[in-house]
Amino acid sequence: MTARARGYAPRWEYKVSVWPGYDLAMTAPSFAPMRRRAFGRLSVGAALLLSAAPRSARACLWDTDTLEAETRGVPDAVVTILGAYGRNPDKYYEMRRDRVQAALAERPDDLAGYDDVAVACDRLGQHDDAISWMEKKAEALARLKTPARGGDTPDHWYRYHANLGTFHAHRWLKRADRWEQVEELERARAKIAEAIEENPKAHFGRERYQLRVLEWLVARPELEKTPSFLEIEEGALMNRSDRGYLAEHGLTDAVEGLCGLITLGAAWRSFDVTAALARVLAADGRQSVAELASLRCFEILESGGQSLVKGMPTDPEALRGFLPRGIGTTTEARYLELRAKAKAWRERRDAYARARLDRGEHPDTHKDFWAGFNKGEHSRMSLAELGLKDGLLARARGCACSSSASEAASPGRGGAAALAVAAALLLGLRRRRR
Repeated sequence: MTARARGYAPRWEYKVSVWPGYDLAMTAPSFAPMRRRAFGRLSVGAALLLSAAPRSARACLWDTDTLEAETRGVPDAVVTILGAYGRNPDKYYEMRRDRVQAALAERPDDLAGYDDVAVACDRLGQHDDAISWMEKKAEALARLKTPARGGDTPDHWYRYHANLGTFHAHRWLKRADRWEQVEELERARAKIAEAIEENPKAHFGRERYQLRVLEWLVARPELEKTPSFLEIEEGALMNRSDRGYLAEHGLTDAVEGLCGLITLGAAWRSFDVTAALARVLAADGRQSVAELASLRCFEILESGGQSLVKGMPTDPEALRGFLPRGIGTTTEARYLELRAKAKAWRERRDAYARARLDRGEHPDTHKDFWAGFNKGEHSRMSLAELGLKDGLLARARGCACSSSASEAASPGRGGAAALAVAAALLLGLRRRRR
């Protein structure tokens, strides 16, 4: 099907970053309707299925998986934006819930077990049950006389507060009358604040940003006054090289914290969190990646998602000035190509996991569960797997793709390969049409 048949404008143009400081003009579908209709049709041979519910306050869960994830570190910003990281199917959490619940009947003093079963319930949308399990954990903590801080296991009270606060936030989000039930949001905020007091540095600082989201929501965000929970000056969105803005405003950990909310929490479908990430990346001079995040925002809106800010526009043109757009070298076509790769990787991962889960196996009980998938690396795609190893999204005129990809391109190493790829693409694409 041609670009015209799909309803796209037949004009083609974009740039490829050959090596730091050098761009090569290329041609590709401009997808003009996307700029008029909240990202248009999101399909280049792939259907992207997303939930319509707003997810802005979803974050900070703590269970067995969290420890493994924190050991590996937060995924790269590009991997996070593209959704190229592992998310487990419902059966994974159903099996854990049932197994741990039975184990707790035999060993009620297993404090970590309460976290596992509660988070599993929350992942399955069973928020009432999740909250009930945290109440049982509080009883166990009191029975065992576990100290709040300074004891042998000071993190269990932290986990209790962090999980309970997050469960209340999730239950609030599911309410049809959420804005008439702000007291539950206030309980969530109070618990997250207690978690931060207990352990300020946990979760890569995620709770600090989750608390900002909750405080922002409690205050009822307004489009004209508080469109985002992170204040980024509009002029900073045009930043191309200065890396001092985030440090000056106490946001040096913002990218990592927001990526943590998405990958280790449940903010994958949150317009507000993704928009904040786009703005922070732009303020840090990482314009190419900021544009990727903006395109992800348009995808969320097109799929039926929405901001929790009343009156937030959904038209990309109306979002100019709020979201960084048209600054870097990334295009809609490139974004769709990368998203298709990420989706294919996730489908392979899901199929592998479901096959083993159906045989009664689970990572909790079978340590070699992931050995047959992708050489055991199941947590995320690498930049090389995404096709970024030659630096096609690396620094270009001061625009870094990511902390790892920004060093991937150089005239002596990846630059020559990138030039060859760019030249081949140039020869194979259509000439610009009038």
